[in-house]
This record gives sequence, C-alpha cells and structure tokens, in this order.
Amino acid sequence: MAVLSESRTLFELGLVVVLAAAAPLIAQVLRLPSILLLLALGFGAGASGVLDPNELLGENLISTVVSIAVGIILFEAGLGLDFSKLNGSVARVYRRLVSIGILVTWAVGAVAARLLFDLSWEVAILLGAVLVVSGPTVVGPLLDFIRPSKTVNSVLKWEGTLADPIGATLGVVVFNAVIAGHAAAGEEVAQFLLAIGIGAGFGVLGGVLVLAWARWFRPNPSQALSGTLMFVVAMVVCADLLRDDTGLITGLTIGAILANRPPRAIAPAGLTIETAKLTRAWRERIATLSTFLIGVLFIILSARVSPDQIAGVGWVSLAFIAVLVLVGRPLAVGLSTLGSGLSRSERAFIAWMAPRGIVAAATSSTFALGLTHADIGGGSQQLIPITFIVIVATGLIYGLTGGPMAKALGVASTGPGGVLMIGASPVGRAIGRALHERGLTVLVWTGSDAHGRAAEAEGLSVYGGNPLEDASGDSPSELDQLEYALVVGDDEALNAMVATDLSEYFGRDHVYQLAAKDERTAEFYTRSQVLFDDSASHDELLSRIEAGDTITVSDPPPPSKAADPERANVLPMFVHTPAKELRVLAAGDRPDLRTGQELIAMVTPRPPAA
Repeated sequence: MAVLSESRTLFELGLVVVLAAAAPLIAQVLRLPSILLLLALGFGAGASGVLDPNELLGENLISTVVSIAVGIILFEAGLGLDFSKLNGSVARVYRRLVSIGILVTWAVGAVAARLLFDLSWEVAILLGAVLVVSGPTVVGPLLDFIRPSKTVNSVLKWEGTLADPIGATLGVVVFNAVIAGHAAAGEEVAQFLLAIGIGAGFGVLGGVLVLAWARWFRPNPSQALSGTLMFVVAMVVCADLLRDDTGLITGLTIGAILANRPPRAIAPAGLTIETAKLTRAWRERIATLSTFLIGVLFIILSARVSPDQIAGVGWVSLAFIAVLVLVGRPLAVGLSTLGSGLSRSERAFIAWMAPRGIVAAATSSTFALGLTHADIGGGSQQLIPITFIVIVATGLIYGLTGGPMAKALGVASTGPGGVLMIGASPVGRAIGRALHERGLTVLVWTGSDAHGRAAEAEGLSVYGGNPLEDASGDSPSELDQLEYALVVGDDEALNAMVATDLSEYFGRDHVYQLAAKDERTAEFYTRSQVLFDDSASHDELLSRIEAGDTITVSDPPPPSKAADPERANVLPMFVHTPAKELRVLAAGDRPDLRTGQELIAMVTPRPPAA
C-alpha cells in the first residue's frame, strides 16, 4: 500500500511539472495565450481524478507554496518596473488605476455579487476585494501575445504588477474584518497601511541586502540567481510570518529596487559589455523560473476546482462576468484616465483588458477555507468556483479578443511585416535591399556614418533615432510600424546586448540575430533566435557576398548535397507572400512554401556553361 501511495505521489508531482512545462509549448503551436491551456489542463486533470492537489500536498502546504511562489513571481515582475521609463501620462494613469480603479472595481464587484449570487454583504465585499487583482501572471503573457502599442503596454504592465499586492493586502484586511465580526473603517484603513508598511519595509531591507552582498561577494550569474533568491524568499517568508500576504509587497519592492539600482558587482569587473550581459543573464534565468512557477500554480489551483462546484454557481455567473467586463472595468478606466492625454482608442483598449490570475485564485482558496473554519456562511463556499469562473472567462474573453480589438482600435504595434535592421555593413544592406525590393518596410540603424551613407545611397531608409531608447520609452515612434528586428551587425557583443533589449519591445519571437562565429562564445553571445542557420555568422555571409553570392528569390534547397551539388549553397532566409507578409527563417526552420509564397535566399550563382 505504501508503494502504491508513493507511486501515486510520484505520478501526480510529475504530472504537475509536465503539464506546467507543456502548456506554453502547446499554446505557442496553437497560437493561444498560455493561461488558457494551463487552466484547461489543470481543470481537466482535476476533474478526471488523475490529479488531486489537496491529497497530494494538503491545504497548508499548498498555501505556503503559493505564498512563496507568488512572492518570487512578483519579484521578477518588479524587475520590469524601471521608473525612468515613466512619463507623466502613464504615471498618472497607473496611479489612478491602482487607487480609484481598484475602489470602483471593488464596489461594482461586491454589489453585483450580492445581488446576483445572494451572498451575504460580508462575503460579497470579500469577493469584490479578491477580484480587484489582475497581475503579471496573466497580463504579461497576454500583452506578449497581443503586442499593443508602447503606451498601452506600459499602463497595463504597471497596473497589473502593482494591483496584485495591493489587492491581496486589501483582501486580507477585509477577510480579517469579516472574521472579527466588525468593519470599523478607520481601524481597517490603519491595518491596510500597516500591512503595506510591513511588506515594503522587508522589501527595502531585502533590496539593500542584495546590493550589499553583490558588491562584497561579486557573484557570477549562477551565484547571483541563487543568492538573490535566497534573500527574496527569506524576506517574503519573514513578512508573511509577521502579517499574511505582505510578502507579495516584499517581493515586488525588492524587484523594483534592483530594477532602478541594479547590482554592479557581477563578475567580470571592469568589462562594461560583459558585465551588462551577465546582469541580464541572471535576470533571464529568474524570468524562466517565474514562468515555470506560474505554470505550476495554475495547474495546482485549477485542479482543485471540481465540476460540481462550477455547476453549483449556475448560469448567473455569466451575468456577473458581464457586469465586471462591461460595467466595472470601463467605469474604473473611464474615471482613471480622465484628462490623462491618452487617445480614445488607447482608453478603450485599456478598458477591454482586465484578466484575473493566480493571486485571485490563491486568495479565494485561502479565504474560503478560513471562512469555513470560522463557521461563517452567507455563500462562502461559492468563493472558489466564482473566482475560478471569472479567471477562465476573462482569460478567454481577453485572450481571444485582445488581438483583434487592438488591431480594430489601431493600438496594435505589429506592422505589415516591417523590419528594423540593426547593422548596415554589406551584409545588412544586402538583406535590407532584398526585402525592400519586395515592397516591405525596412528601416536600417547603424552606429557608423559611413555605413549609414552607403545604405541611403542604395535606397534604404536609415533610422535617425536611437532604437533602444525609443523601444524603452512611451512615446510613439517609427518602431511602432515594424514587426521584426534583425540584428546583423559585425560586433557580436553589441548584437547580443541589442537583441536582448529589443526583445522586450518586439517580443522574443520577433527578434533575431546572426550566429556567433566562434562556437566557444556562441552561448554567451546568443540572446535571441539565430537567423537563417547556425553557420551563418556575419563573417561567413560577408565572405559569400564578396565572392558574388546574391540574395534573391529561389527554389528551396535540395534535401541533400548529393541531390543537387550545384544548389547545395542555397541559404533560405525568408518566406514572403505578395500580400507583404513575411516569415523570418531561424536556424532549424524548414522553408515549407504554400501556394503564392516565395523563398528569399542567399544563392551562389551557377558557373557559366562551358
């Protein structure tokens, strides 16, 4: 029996990990937001009986794991809160959204829950507080999938990141008031501010400790990751032990401190480019860990919801969701963006984007258990299924309609296959000319005046600004009309840095760089998808161009050199259609052509016939 129990535990733990890792991969193939797959797989595993998180981990361990994991997730989200990137309008809007917007959402949700589900006022007010959160666990992946304009992206990112800890803290205060049987406004406001202070205080302490440790220890990227997480988890746990859920604020605060005053002692010292790359490397590893934790949490929490609980809520939940989506969110955004300077389209899209995520699921589970133990009725058993339905419904609504809505409102940043070329050496100019001749928008940026003049002489448009500054700012620019960034310069270290910086703006799937010429440094310098082929370094392409190779429309290369030795040097680069749609080929991609498509490739001319 013990062996069976151990086997079952092994199976369920393995299933959680496999589903959490598989969902984003399947979602990418299906071109769907990953949250939808995570929720579907988790709920399906729980409903079918193959996964029971309560039996596997127990209520207390689940609550503990969720608290620590969400603290780490919000720490990673805080690393994206660079205050230097905020302009006046964005700053005003996100501040209003996490103050006025939260209060409006709370009020609308509470009243709707009271009227539609016949909950007691105490439980309805608590549910309204739970549902004010949005969070980076869902907003971030949806924004990466939809890719709205910079201003919209910045507002929603800041709101989502800050709403989670504020909303969770609000929920804890309301929960404690319900349990205590009173709701004195002055006392609860004081408790709310105290909780914020505790979380922020431990966050400041954690940030100071990380900075001091990095300066003293001089860690490499692997040590920086483990050491930083050591301080983050320690401070999150300390804050939560002192006051429930304040660890969320702690994690976010540490991340924000490191984003605005990053550690400068990561080895090797004195090498500016390498130090910057190593700093980014440990942040990318934290982002990878955060993505995995999000998957694990969604699988575990969605598997805890049974079909009977969903059925018990009934069809009235659709009316509740309609109120949140069509009344609560537009009202909150409308009041928060008055006089902000945002366009009507930007305000409309922000009003159409308020998914709920992991913090809502976690807090509803914790509060429902606490209300049950305190023998408080009033519909408290409906907290979990209502929250789960809202998470699924808002994920479906915003995930499936966000992209079309962004395009319809004109706030989508994806242009008609436009390309930003970083680098204007003969390699960059040859690639740019081939795309420009087929009617595609091509902008070339280079730090070399000579290369810039040569590009203009060949009919290419040279980008006059600094793409890195424009990509990190919030003002409209020519970059908004582009879809891809191709980093093809002759400086591999610079290529790596630029590819990393542009990935945040264009999305990781839309930034490519040439392969490194040295296999020993390939891992260090490769920070995005490799263009064309692993052997297609800048030096290799340059030597082929100097030898007379051209970039032109071509038939696909043969499957083997023996099939057609004269065409063995065909290097596939792009798949293009007359509608000006472009698919960039990365290393390992097959240039499968459909009707009406053409292959753009680097071709070695056939020798003249004898």
